[in-house]
Amino acid sequence: MTSLQVILPIPVGINSSGQGATRTPGAYLPTVRVARGGKVYAALRLSPEERQWKADAAMLTRFEAAKEGWTAPAGRLRLAVVRSDGHDIDSGIKLLLDAVALGLAVDDARFGQVILTRAESCRRDCLLVIVEGICG
Repeated sequence: MTSLQVILPIPVGINSSGQGATRTPGAYLPTVRVARGGKVYAALRLSPEERQWKADAAMLTRFEAAKEGWTAPAGRLRLAVVRSDGHDIDSGIKLLLDAVALGLAVDDARFGQVILTRAESCRRDCLLVIVEGICG
């Protein structure tokens, strides 16, 4: 089974982690209600920085998948994330999941397993994201 590997910048986090740690309090705006298919959901309202990071990460993911000729296999997907900075390991994970799903044109509900790892010896200030199908 083949996997897709993408190197992404550190996402903006909800607790002042991420790129430069320059976020201001309240940068994650309140949730808003979104109607879809007759149901009402709560959705995060992203700051301009978060929207830009998500768009950039989705584009980089889409580019890498196209370059490698990789398409998401049917069924559940495993997402392994190796974080190389010193911030909270889970900071920005929802934003990352949404961006990768957008870049691969899949529903983020297909991520059946997410593995977070810290690797101090890797290139600083980046994420290595590996996406693959889960057998079975």
